[in-house]
Amino acid sequence: MKIIKYFHTKVFYTYALPMLLEVNLVMAELKVGIPAEVEKKIKKFPEINWSGFVEKAIEQKVDELERMEEMLRELEKEQEIIDWSVKLQRASRKGRFEQLKKKGLV
Repeated sequence: MKIIKYFHTKVFYTYALPMLLEVNLVMAELKVGIPAEVEKKIKKFPEINWSGFVEKAIEQKVDELERMEEMLRELEKEQEIIDWSVKLQRASRKGRFEQLKKKGLV
Protein backbone atom coordinates (compact mmCIF):
# COMPACT_ATOMS: atom_id res chain seq x y z
CA MET A 1 0.00 0.00 0.00
CA LYS A 2 2.94 2.33 0.55
CA ILE A 3 3.77 2.17 -3.16
CA ILE A 4 0.26 3.21 -4.21
CA LYS A 5 0.27 6.04 -1.67
CA TYR A 6 3.63 7.20 -3.04
CA PHE A 7 2.11 7.79 -6.49
CA HIS A 8 -0.31 10.25 -4.97
CA THR A 9 2.26 12.31 -3.10
CA LYS A 10 3.67 15.69 -3.98
CA VAL A 11 7.18 14.17 -4.00
CA PHE A 12 6.23 11.78 -6.79
CA TYR A 13 4.72 14.50 -8.98
CA THR A 14 7.54 16.91 -8.27
CA TYR A 15 10.56 14.63 -8.74
CA ALA A 16 9.76 11.17 -10.08
CA LEU A 17 7.13 11.91 -12.72
CA PRO A 18 9.18 14.52 -14.62
CA MET A 19 12.13 12.08 -14.75
CA LEU A 20 9.88 9.35 -16.10
CA LEU A 21 8.48 11.69 -18.74
CA GLU A 22 11.95 12.73 -19.90
CA VAL A 23 12.68 9.27 -21.30
CA ASN A 24 13.36 9.80 -24.99
CA LEU A 25 11.27 7.37 -27.02
CA VAL A 26 11.92 9.10 -30.35
CA MET A 27 13.34 6.78 -32.98
CA ALA A 28 15.64 7.82 -35.80
CA GLU A 29 14.30 7.65 -39.32
CA LEU A 30 15.99 6.00 -42.25
CA LYS A 31 14.82 6.42 -45.80
CA VAL A 32 15.34 3.41 -48.03
CA GLY A 33 15.11 3.65 -51.79
CA ILE A 34 13.82 0.64 -53.68
CA PRO A 35 13.36 0.04 -57.39
CA ALA A 36 9.87 0.67 -58.79
CA GLU A 37 9.53 -3.01 -59.68
CA VAL A 38 10.10 -4.03 -56.07
CA GLU A 39 7.62 -1.40 -54.90
CA LYS A 40 4.95 -2.91 -57.16
CA LYS A 41 5.63 -6.35 -55.67
CA ILE A 42 5.51 -4.97 -52.12
CA LYS A 43 2.12 -3.38 -52.75
CA LYS A 44 0.73 -6.84 -53.49
CA PHE A 45 1.20 -7.65 -49.79
CA PRO A 46 -0.32 -4.73 -47.83
CA GLU A 47 -0.80 -6.91 -44.76
CA ILE A 48 2.96 -6.94 -44.20
CA ASN A 49 4.41 -4.20 -42.00
CA TRP A 50 7.37 -3.53 -44.27
CA SER A 51 8.93 -0.84 -42.09
CA GLY A 52 8.79 -3.24 -39.13
CA PHE A 53 10.28 -5.97 -41.28
CA VAL A 54 13.17 -3.73 -42.33
CA GLU A 55 13.65 -2.57 -38.73
CA LYS A 56 13.95 -6.19 -37.53
CA ALA A 57 16.35 -7.03 -40.37
CA ILE A 58 18.58 -4.08 -39.45
CA GLU A 59 18.51 -5.03 -35.75
CA GLN A 60 19.47 -8.62 -36.59
CA LYS A 61 22.35 -7.48 -38.82
CA VAL A 62 23.64 -5.08 -36.17
CA ASP A 63 23.49 -7.87 -33.56
CA GLU A 64 25.36 -10.20 -35.93
CA LEU A 65 28.07 -7.59 -36.57
CA GLU A 66 28.44 -6.90 -32.85
CA ARG A 67 28.88 -10.63 -32.18
CA MET A 68 31.53 -10.80 -34.92
CA GLU A 69 33.37 -7.83 -33.40
CA GLU A 70 33.30 -9.52 -29.98
CA MET A 71 34.67 -12.75 -31.44
CA LEU A 72 37.48 -10.81 -33.14
CA ARG A 73 38.34 -9.08 -29.86
CA GLU A 74 38.49 -12.48 -28.12
CA LEU A 75 40.65 -13.86 -30.92
CA GLU A 76 43.05 -10.92 -30.62
CA LYS A 77 43.38 -11.66 -26.89
CA GLU A 78 44.35 -15.24 -27.73
CA GLN A 79 46.72 -14.31 -30.57
CA GLU A 80 49.84 -14.52 -28.36
CA ILE A 81 48.97 -18.09 -27.34
CA ILE A 82 48.20 -19.01 -30.96
CA ASP A 83 51.55 -17.63 -32.15
CA TRP A 84 53.38 -19.48 -29.37
CA SER A 85 51.69 -22.80 -30.20
CA VAL A 86 52.44 -22.45 -33.93
CA LYS A 87 56.08 -21.66 -33.16
CA LEU A 88 56.29 -24.66 -30.81
CA GLN A 89 54.74 -27.00 -33.39
CA ARG A 90 57.13 -25.84 -36.12
CA ALA A 91 60.11 -26.30 -33.83
CA SER A 92 59.04 -29.81 -32.90
CA ARG A 93 58.56 -30.74 -36.55
CA LYS A 94 62.00 -29.42 -37.45
CA GLY A 95 63.62 -31.34 -34.61
CA ARG A 96 61.76 -34.52 -35.56
CA PHE A 97 62.79 -34.16 -39.20
CA GLU A 98 66.43 -33.82 -38.19
CA GLN A 99 66.17 -36.97 -36.03
CA LEU A 100 64.64 -39.00 -38.88
CA LYS A 101 67.29 -37.67 -41.26
CA LYS A 102 70.13 -38.83 -38.94
CA LYS A 103 68.56 -42.29 -38.73
CA GLY A 104 68.37 -42.41 -42.53
CA LEU A 105 64.60 -42.71 -42.57
CA VAL A 106 64.14 -39.55 -44.66
